[in-house]
Amino acid sequence: MCNTTMSGILLLFQSCSNGGNSNSTRHRVMKPAKIDYGGYKIPCTVRDLSITGAALEVSDQKEIPATFTLIVPEDGLKLPCRVVWRRECRIGIAFD
Repeated sequence: MCNTTMSGILLLFQSCSNGGNSNSTRHRVMKPAKIDYGGYKIPCTVRDLSITGAALEVSDQKEIPATFTLIVPEDGLKLPCRVVWRRECRIGIAFD
């Protein structure tokens, strides 16, 4: 993982963290975001977050590829990630 990506993930995590000291702890959040791939941007919501990944709520995941960039406008971040699980209206991602 490059330093720019790691810095972005740390910024996003710290903006949601309540001061816990575990890197794998997930924090419930509700941040608007976009899944960006091939010029397409699909709205989503970040529902929980850890230093290694997140769960995203999506209205339709059929078009979402295995890898994409997660854009979090509120924090000014663009994070490369990959899908690690899919369930109905949610997908789990790991930050690359």
